[in-house]
Amino acid sequence: MGEQRAGEVQMIRILAVFLAVVSVVAGGEGLLDQDSIAKAKDVKVLIFNQKSGKPAGNIGYHSLERKRPKLGPLTVNLQILRITNFRVEVLLDESEAAGFNDQMARYMEASALRFVEAAPASFVALQDKEVAVKLNAGRAKYDRRGGVFLADGVMWEIDGKPGNAPEARLVYAKDSEAWRILDLDGKLLHEFALKPRK
Repeated sequence: MGEQRAGEVQMIRILAVFLAVVSVVAGGEGLLDQDSIAKAKDVKVLIFNQKSGKPAGNIGYHSLERKRPKLGPLTVNLQILRITNFRVEVLLDESEAAGFNDQMARYMEASALRFVEAAPASFVALQDKEVAVKLNAGRAKYDRRGGVFLADGVMWEIDGKPGNAPEARLVYAKDSEAWRILDLDGKLLHEFALKPRK
């Protein structure tokens, strides 16, 4: 139970960093306590390129809620942090691709994410203001084998080519610097790179 609590605290700290932008813009105080973070609705945080200062993407969600999973008729004494309508958008023209890929891979491996679920979840990467990668899932959560488990209908469109699966895993292959969508048996469904075109 202590590990779960530590995971929740780590996730709250990550969200607090996101909400720090809101605090500065609003000029308000008290926006970063746990109660305020839990009550915040329709949060959207811009991410900037450190070198150019231009927007490089955004992360947003509708709300946070704590829930206790059910196992048949029983409710498990374990709280899961549910992020509703979680959205990530990346502007590949302004992103430092290698840094972004490594950072995302580290977040996906973080033990704190075992107690976090996003439903629904979407990821969009734009190149020259056009959609290069679009990935949607009814539900996303940490996968103990690594990466993210995607469920409840997974749909993607990558460079104009659509695909779908009932469930899948999203993993980062550092050796090839590519993201892979795998079925639950590990079979490759699609592979793509998140790099700006030169």
